[in-house]
Amino acid sequence: MRRFLVTVAALLASLALASQATAGGNGTTTYTGKFAESGQIVSNVCGFPDTFTYDVVVKYAFVFDSAGNLKTAITNGTGVATDSANGITLTGQIADNTHYFNGQYLYEVGLVDNLRLPQGGVVQRDVGRIVWPVDGGPPIVVDGPHQSLEGDNAALCAALTP
Repeated sequence: MRRFLVTVAALLASLALASQATAGGNGTTTYTGKFAESGQIVSNVCGFPDTFTYDVVVKYAFVFDSAGNLKTAITNGTGVATDSANGITLTGQIADNTHYFNGQYLYEVGLVDNLRLPQGGVVQRDVGRIVWPVDGGPPIVVDGPHQSLEGDNAALCAALTP
């Protein structure tokens, strides 16, 4: 998911210049828009290759002050995900919200993702709040279960094992 966030941040920075701008009454300018993002990540976290794919639509808003400094950036990515291995496919949803508003941290909140068995039981869930430093590095705060981030893959690996 961290790779997804980096991709979103890079796309948002370039899209801000091409977005619809709205002047605010307090000297701010807001850029809004949306884009689609799809990707695939192959890992060996279970000791065998598994493929995580996602397909999301990201809506965003950037607010700049009158001097052109970024004050706030908000994204909302919603979509679907799958994780497949050994002929087994788990499905899931993504509802990832990020907020940047103080110059140092990126707040990620909501249901980042969850993966379910074909019969409906949840095998992995990332939900709650994560605070990331803008300059990279590990998270500063992790609230809620974030199984993939914390390396809790036992249920996921069991579900993908025939």
